Amino acid sequence: MRATLPFLLSLALAAPLAAQRIPLNDLGNGKYLGQFEGGLYEHGTNVPPADHEAIGLGQAAMVRPLDKSGNASPSGKIAMISVGMSNTTQEFCAAGNPSPCTSWSFVGQATAAPAVNHTTLVLVNGARGGQDASDWESPTQTDWDGVKANLTAAGLSEAHDL
Repeated sequence: MRATLPFLLSLALAAPLAAQRIPLNDLGNGKYLGQFEGGLYEHGTNVPPADHEAIGLGQAAMVRPLDKSGNASPSGKIAMISVGMSNTTQEFCAAGNPSPCTSWSFVGQATAAPAVNHTTLVLVNGARGGQDASDWESPTQTDWDGVKANLTAAGLSEAHDL
């Protein structure tokens, strides 16, 4: 079978486009836009450097269940809260604010996942449509009132021990 000129041209044009669409974590030492190194971390790797890992593990060790007064308690809860604008609330929950959330959303998938700690972890959608980053700069801003209301609806408080 003989290839036609339009077919060969489409292959020639598609090859550079396909190369540009390699996910950063698969790019390795390759360059994005010929300038930026691939990988999630320096030198094109997807493995965190030892100092990053140590800091992350140290921070993770500080996360523990708290009671409503903010005291460490084995029967307490760990809250993960989303903040952001409409695309955040759509991806995080998509239906209710607070829940129930749509099954395909982050919360919907986490709720169905057996690997998620459903005993202590509580996922709270604090995102609000039409709000940009400047609306979340301080807990005294009005968007945080919605987060506080959602915490209360989930049986939580904003008390913490840090």
